Amino acid sequence: MSASALQAGPSAAGLSPAFAAARARLGLVVLLFGLAGVGWWWTADQMRGMDQGPWTGLGASGWFLGVWIVM
Repeated sequence: MSASALQAGPSAAGLSPAFAAARARLGLVVLLFGLAGVGWWWTADQMRGMDQGPWTGLGASGWFLGVWIVM
């Protein structure tokens, strides 16, 4: 291997690939949180009319959140 090939290693690119990977990962995390939020909103909207009978209340928000997390 020549000296010029050794110098053109990882330091030649700098931190640019690392920042690109971090941006891609951050974008993926934001996308997944967005999809989770939409899924939660859609589920709550679908369950809105399910507490019409006796003893079928969905409970408080904390209980609903706990059950949703377990699911």
